[in-house]
Formats: sequence, C-alpha cells, structure tokens
Amino acid sequence: MSKSAVPDRTPCDEWGGTVDSKGYGRTSDNHLAHRVAYMDRHGQLSPEVVLHHTCGNPLCVNTGHLRPMTRGEHARVHWPAASHLMTCSVCGEKFEAQVTNWARRRKSVVVCNSANCKRELGRRMALRRWRNHV
Repeated sequence: MSKSAVPDRTPCDEWGGTVDSKGYGRTSDNHLAHRVAYMDRHGQLSPEVVLHHTCGNPLCVNTGHLRPMTRGEHARVHWPAASHLMTCSVCGEKFEAQVTNWARRRKSVVVCNSANCKRELGRRMALRRWRNHV
C-alpha cells in the first residue's frame, strides 16, 4: 500500500475563514482553501486534479489529509456503486452499466449495448422528431 493511501493520523487543521454552501473553506479571492494549502506545500496542480480529504472533513487544510486524484478516481471513492445494474428502455433486459457521467444517469432512456436496441432507439427518436415537426 502506498503512503498516500494510508490516512494521516494527525489532527485536522480546520479552515477558519469563509465557508461555501458545500462546507468547503474559501479564500478571500474565492479559491478552495484546501487546494491553496496543498499547492503552497507541493506546487501547482492541474485543473483536472481534485483533492480527496482522507479525513472526510471538507474544512480540513492539513496537507497530510489531502490526496490528489482524477475526478473518476474521486467518484469511485465516494460512489463505489457507480457500476450497477440498469434496465434497457427498449428490451427490458438488465445489464451492467458503468456510470461515468452523472448527468447522463438522470435521463429516462437507457439502452443496453445490443445493436437491435440501439437501432430501435434511433427509430423511436426519429419518429418522435417527425411527430413534433408535423
């Protein structure tokens, strides 16, 4: 196990300034306080990198409690059930779906990987567009 995967046992250093609606500390120029603290200690972070609070405290700015990871890794940490069974809107079969875009999950039409189902969905969508046009 890598050192970054082991939670730091030191106490949290809680941010004492402004807190946003999600519970994260914000600097006076509206940057996330934990990102600023991490970059002060470890250097620049690319915008694609998120910092995971291994302590679970969004106000913590202790850099030992922050682990850099991609958005996908972060989603899997917080929502390990992101891979789950869904029901195809066309054939009704259950299939394993890997949800990578949470916005897509909210759509009412879900189609399995069957070519027949994809073709049928395309036919239904074309018919719906035609009916709305006429």
